[in-house]
Amino acid sequence: MPHAYQKVEVTLIENSTAGNPPKRFAGQTVEITHEPDTVQTSVDAFTSYGRHPSKIFWRGGIAKSFASITHVKIAAASGEVLVDGQLISTFQAPQDVSGGVKFEILMRDSSNSNAFNALAMNAQE
Repeated sequence: MPHAYQKVEVTLIENSTAGNPPKRFAGQTVEITHEPDTVQTSVDAFTSYGRHPSKIFWRGGIAKSFASITHVKIAAASGEVLVDGQLISTFQAPQDVSGGVKFEILMRDSSNSNAFNALAMNAQE
């Protein structure tokens, strides 16, 4: 289930030696769908972890903004980081859709997932 956030800052970062500054878009509205990581223990007691991408719909955003972008960070108005990770640009590249752009990122680690889940729980209350 997506969670809508208003007045967030979307930061698009290019990982290159060109020295281009990050593109920052303040006061944006996004919808974030996050699937928790999968943890599976096999019969021989080995634990496997599977990370799943976060799906984001950025209202008013355009796919063209993601040219040469490798990393996306979205922070709430409070400064809390909602998502921070690598842009998926091969399998599911950013796509313009009605009213905005949808894209996926792979979170850096589970600590960011925990921050997102805590904020999502607060938003439901």
